[in-house]
Amino acid sequence: MSAAVGSSQAVADPPPSAPTGAGYDRLPALARASATPGRFIRAAVAEIASHFGSPLVSVSARMGARTLRDTVEGEGAVSAWRDVSSQMLLTAEAEGRAIGRLYEVRDSRRRLAVVACPFRGADLSGALALCVWAQDADDLPAHLAELRSLATLMAHLSGSIAAAAPGPSSDGPAEAIAKTASYRSVEEFAFSVTNSLRTRFACEQVIFGVPRNAGVRILSISGLDEVKPRSPGTQSIRQAMEECLDASRVIEFQIEEGWDEEGGRGPARPSFRLHRQWHESTGGAALLSIPLMAGDRVVAVVSFRRRAAQPFSAGDVQSIRALVEPYSAALELLQRATRGPARVAYDRARQAASFGRTGRGIRKALTVVAIGAGAAWFAFGSIEYRVSAPAVVRPGERRHIGAPFDGAIASASVRAGDPVRRGDTLCSFDTRAQTLEAEGLNADARVLRMELERALDAGRIDEASLLDARLGALEARRARVDDQIRQGTVRAPFDGTVVRGDLSERVGEVVALGETLFELAPAGDWCVEVRVPEHAADEVEAGATGSFMWGSRPGERVSLSVERVTPTAEPINGRNVFVVRGGLSAAPAWLRPGMEGHAAISAGRRPVWWVVLHRAIDAVRAEFWL
Repeated sequence: MSAAVGSSQAVADPPPSAPTGAGYDRLPALARASATPGRFIRAAVAEIASHFGSPLVSVSARMGARTLRDTVEGEGAVSAWRDVSSQMLLTAEAEGRAIGRLYEVRDSRRRLAVVACPFRGADLSGALALCVWAQDADDLPAHLAELRSLATLMAHLSGSIAAAAPGPSSDGPAEAIAKTASYRSVEEFAFSVTNSLRTRFACEQVIFGVPRNAGVRILSISGLDEVKPRSPGTQSIRQAMEECLDASRVIEFQIEEGWDEEGGRGPARPSFRLHRQWHESTGGAALLSIPLMAGDRVVAVVSFRRRAAQPFSAGDVQSIRALVEPYSAALELLQRATRGPARVAYDRARQAASFGRTGRGIRKALTVVAIGAGAAWFAFGSIEYRVSAPAVVRPGERRHIGAPFDGAIASASVRAGDPVRRGDTLCSFDTRAQTLEAEGLNADARVLRMELERALDAGRIDEASLLDARLGALEARRARVDDQIRQGTVRAPFDGTVVRGDLSERVGEVVALGETLFELAPAGDWCVEVRVPEHAADEVEAGATGSFMWGSRPGERVSLSVERVTPTAEPINGRNVFVVRGGLSAAPAWLRPGMEGHAAISAGRRPVWWVVLHRAIDAVRAEFWL
């Protein structure tokens, strides 16, 4: 339990509300009225939200091969709470324990408790998180206890509903093909298979992979939304699955009574070294790998992992094989039906390249001609050489807007990235002191004018001259104060964009005369700074042309012309580069300063071999001092 400052958004102080027992009476009725577990879970979450008077409830549930994620938001919910609730939901589900935190809410006398707990049923697992108002830290344990009891009741009731799960069942080939046709991709099928089998056979992990380039590509690992192929755990699994692919047979590796550790159950068999490595890396877990065969070809490999204390029995292996092996033919059809255009073209090219013996002579002649033409072009041809380097958009001109006097900021109207028109208000200063000073100066001026008139009427010329001088000095002071009042509203001097400056969090802060408040760039005046590496600096000259491509919009390009090349290198991101300034021919309206991309600057035509090999040649020369 921890306390932290919550969202900076102001919320109204909610009315007091306390959980009641209505939720315990309503959940069984909702279960009886629901046709599927998914509908029941959604209705139960809404009922739990009402039960607690919660402004926001989130749920994540796995029902066999299906995953449900839902959020119920009530009146007074704040967007920042969704991120906090989602993080708590993931933590509770990953760690398998109930957690709660207490947050202070701005402009509210009460506190917000965010509580989350996992739940598990016969064919259901997941977590539930909700936001509920609390008076103090003593309310948090009570909310956690009540949420745990409601989540447990919800999980228990979901098991009584006959779920129409699309996951695999023990079907023959015809039924398997019919079911597999409902999936849109092999990845979707793999996700369904792994999560369904994990629940059905009480496994810690189920992994599904397909052969790819003499290896195995893992498509799904149960319980994970994303497979990270470079992680050590994934690589160990992949190597074991590739061992099963090469052996084209079922591999069991586990320790139990009567088990031959060198090869599996029964008499001694050849050792499966990669399964042994996976077995040792998981602390002695029981492992099972099954190849799915289409004729004499392996179309997929399914691997299972259980705790060491729960090894696979002969009956388990037989049940699993009876369940998954009918899907081999269906999977082969699904792979062919869901191929992309690139894969179809690749397969057709391979077929065309493997025509029969009668085409060998023609194929050989065409191959020789193609290789010869390519070699001649490589040795004697030329292509346009372009220097490619990262680039960033910068304003063509920057105008610094400074503080007109020492004073406190009263308001801020714009921030970095906002477009402005000439005369728009950027910010304003507190000019109450100047206004009072101006009123005092006006009063003094009126008194001096009256004294001046009396002196003139009495013929006191010397006194009148002195009063006139004092009046002039007073009016000069008033003019300076009036000018400060006028400058207290800082306005944009031209149409453009605010490049830098955000005073919204500095309102009330005193700034010094001349301190930079904003940086403005004129509208439509943009350039790019190209960071050319040292080895290509001598290839770029002022006047060269090229193009710039945004990283966020790779399909859009704009022409540029090199205006200036800095004569000295600058260290940027740990590398010495030469900054090249290039003007853009036509800047799109959505362009903003700081956008990054790549620029390609033309350096003339060069031999093909030089364009391809000059970097490698330079590296060899530098390495061996040639």
